[in-house]
Amino acid sequence: MNAVRWCNTGVLAVLCLALNSRGDPLHLIQDGRLQAVVVVPAQPAPEEMAAARDLAGYLERMSGDAARVVFAAEASPDIPSICVGQTGMRELFIDPADAETFLMRRVGRWVFLCGATPQATRMAVNRFLQEEGGVRWFMPGELGEHVPMRKNWALDTLDKRRTPSFISRNLSGLTTEAERIWAERNGLRAHFEIGHNLHRVFPPALFEQHPEFFPMVEGRRRPPPAQGSGAWQPCFANAAAAEYAAQRAKESLREHPERNSFSLAINDHLQLCECPECQALVSQRLFRGMPDASDLVFTFVSRAAASCTGGMITAYAYLWCENAPSFALPSNVAVYLTADRSFWHDPEFRAEDQDLIRRWTRCCDWVGLYDYYYGTAYAVPRLFTASMADTLKFAASTGVKGIHAELYPFWALDGPKAWLAAQWMWDAGQDPAVLLDDYYRNFYGEAAEPMREFYDFCESRWRDQGGRTAWLKYYKSWQQFELFPAAARAEARAILDRAAKTAREDLIRRRVAFVSAGFRVTELYGRIVDVVATLARV
Repeated sequence: MNAVRWCNTGVLAVLCLALNSRGDPLHLIQDGRLQAVVVVPAQPAPEEMAAARDLAGYLERMSGDAARVVFAAEASPDIPSICVGQTGMRELFIDPADAETFLMRRVGRWVFLCGATPQATRMAVNRFLQEEGGVRWFMPGELGEHVPMRKNWALDTLDKRRTPSFISRNLSGLTTEAERIWAERNGLRAHFEIGHNLHRVFPPALFEQHPEFFPMVEGRRRPPPAQGSGAWQPCFANAAAAEYAAQRAKESLREHPERNSFSLAINDHLQLCECPECQALVSQRLFRGMPDASDLVFTFVSRAAASCTGGMITAYAYLWCENAPSFALPSNVAVYLTADRSFWHDPEFRAEDQDLIRRWTRCCDWVGLYDYYYGTAYAVPRLFTASMADTLKFAASTGVKGIHAELYPFWALDGPKAWLAAQWMWDAGQDPAVLLDDYYRNFYGEAAEPMREFYDFCESRWRDQGGRTAWLKYYKSWQQFELFPAAARAEARAILDRAAKTAREDLIRRRVAFVSAGFRVTELYGRIVDVVATLARV
């Protein structure tokens, strides 16, 4: 699809008039009446038309007035117009190589929202609604939307060229349609396919033909325990195994041209091949408490990538191979560095992780961070927004290109975490204080202050817990209630009760009640833990 669609002569004349019109305020809504129309190209892409209809729907909700979507040929120079997509103006051209770059620009009576691709145009519409219109999508669904009613809305100047801080921005565990829509409107987009994949590349049936591809354990080659099992690792030192993996990658990319990557991330298991060739590439110097097998694993990845130039090979710096290897990786390798950075408030861990990120960016062109923002594995609030902001700002400053975090949200307890993560993935330079003020003011209205106090209290329980830092500390463990004993639960409940008394508007009352019901889960599980602990002492 061409990056620019040239409109007919009549539309170009309209655009010229728009260019020469005065710079007075452009009234999109005036005295409660919608003044603007939404304009689409003569042949809009499906994404452009969907974005235009979405924009019109929000304009109707903001004004209470009916909105129209018209084609470019029907547009009038006398009517304020918001043009969605490429309209043919050379001044609005964006190189298609800048896939997620878009413009938001006012030219006379026209506002142009256009991206290098139709997908980028959708992002332009969502950012326009957020940055200029004040619309927010704090949580999925109607309860999470903030759509301000406007009697008047006028634009003075608007000239923004935007590109996200990270090429790839993703939160996993968003499984419902409402969550998918929430993610799109907040600018999330996965660029590459990632995930543990070697158990699929080397299926058990391959063992009879190529036992040398599989691990040596206690002196002999062993097949995988079962189809689909990731409880093993292949023989990473075997060059033929790397070539076989490359062939599988090329086949997949050829059969699925819509894909741009193939994962060769290690299996989710600690067992390594014990053959002499593999062991020779494993350093006995420990890194994060484990032998360092990065040179072994990324020798395999590099060999496969060198034979697969038609797409990106993705991998994890995970378990045995978190450390940066001693050599540079091919340019078609993307590596995600896995760590639980909820402990970046710990100066020692923060300094170690920052050093690791810097070393990885020196040996790999495409580095992403893989984090753990859970979520539903915790029955207590697990908040660390300050560490999250610090992590993402540092990542952007060092050239990290992608962020992926396992979220699996418990929306009531996670509070502002998911929305703030999406905001910083889009623009890591945003001021945390400004974003938090935005969140509490626009989501909780008159109950903003007690709700801020509640979440601040919850975050302090995580930040000030003491003890050792640990990857996914308290994950699915009753010990997480050490952070919320009975006294802490009572203090948090008292704050929520004050918020409920403060809330007057029905929507605000429902939002506070939603959080209150979520914290009830914490209280009930906490009582069970208390009873069990008491019985254990008897």
